Amino acid sequence: DSQLFDPIKSNFVGPTFENIKYGDYSDRGDLFYEGFPDYFIERKGKIGCLDSNGNCLIDCLYDKIEHIGKQIRSRVDDFQYSYRVEKNGLVGIITEKGFQIIPCRYEKIIPLWDGSGYCPMDYIVKKGRLALFEAKTGKQRTGFVYDDFKVLTYYSYNIWVEKDGKYALMSPEREVLTGFLFSKSIQVLEGCDKDTTRYIVSIKGQYGLIDANGKMLIECQYDELDYLGLFRIKLNGKYGIRTETTIIIPPENDSIDYLSNDDNESFVIVGNNGKLSIFNVTLHRFITSSDYQDAKCYRFINGISVRKDDMWGFINQFGEVCLHCIYQEIEPHTNKNWECIGYSVKKEGKWGYVNAFEEPLIPCKFELIRPYENEGLIIAYIVRLEKGYGAVNPKCHFITDCIYDYIGFAPYIHQDNKLYGYHVCGSLTSNQEEYGFIDSN
Repeated sequence: DSQLFDPIKSNFVGPTFENIKYGDYSDRGDLFYEGFPDYFIERKGKIGCLDSNGNCLIDCLYDKIEHIGKQIRSRVDDFQYSYRVEKNGLVGIITEKGFQIIPCRYEKIIPLWDGSGYCPMDYIVKKGRLALFEAKTGKQRTGFVYDDFKVLTYYSYNIWVEKDGKYALMSPEREVLTGFLFSKSIQVLEGCDKDTTRYIVSIKGQYGLIDANGKMLIECQYDELDYLGLFRIKLNGKYGIRTETTIIIPPENDSIDYLSNDDNESFVIVGNNGKLSIFNVTLHRFITSSDYQDAKCYRFINGISVRKDDMWGFINQFGEVCLHCIYQEIEPHTNKNWECIGYSVKKEGKWGYVNAFEEPLIPCKFELIRPYENEGLIIAYIVRLEKGYGAVNPKCHFITDCIYDYIGFAPYIHQDNKLYGYHVCGSLTSNQEEYGFIDSN
């Protein structure tokens, strides 16, 4: 026989059993979660639970006992932990103190978690087909007529229920809100509350949109439907843009793509016959005509790089040209307010720098140019030629020739935004380097 022993009090605790096991006594292995009863006990081939003081919490009545899942609290009044128990091949749910929530009468019981994964909203119970039982009381909420239940949103306002291969939307009160019309492909556009949550659904391969109450907002009539700040639609091989109520761009275009700067600006790129026009989602209007071949956004920068006749330029969020398309490559640079203050530009394979008014400050003769900005002002530029790295001041005067294997800015800058100096590195031999420091002159 086995018995608990308290090493602090130096005495045995509780009665003896055939076996005492620490953790989860089930086919799932030794899983222990803090907050659950400490020990599983066995007597005459039946399993129960024992706490660390030797008190019997669950009598030895069951063939199997297993924790429902993670460290969870079942929705019972005293926030006790729940167990799935098995007796004579049938399963039920009890609390850690042996309170019966669902009797052992069913083939299978699975928790239907809320979006957080900490509490079961209901239990999915199988008896031939599936039904839902309330997690708190064990009350049956639906008939045994369903094939599957799915939680698709974090907030768990609604669930999707399957019957005979079709899906319907079910409310938190477990009322079916729609007919069993939809196929399995469901995308959730999760809002901050129930009223702003949307579902992209399909019927016979055609896509539409419903709200959290099951109301059809966009009829299932499109070959594709996805969300890009607005809804991109595809019909008969052509693309368009619409809101929940209005078509903004008819589905008559070869392609539509989405660009975002991860801040407050997003753009729709509309393609036709190899040419692109740009639609500002925030402004709800086109900002360019079909002039460009390609476009790309930069994170937090209010504008877009555009390509025309295989050369790159830059436009702002209103479509105004900031940099004409005459460069092989460009890289915009911003101040602390994410406003463009200049561009590294590449011409004939060499890099230079122009300011926000497209005035050249550094000629395009370097293999690399990297501006150093502090508090919205360009302090200096690191440049590179074949023979090494150098530094150029904002007036395009060389601070040092391109003779170093490495050059980096000093960590300290004067309050008047004057550069303190540079760390430099030169190779004396093939296997030895020495570092030095030069000032801003």
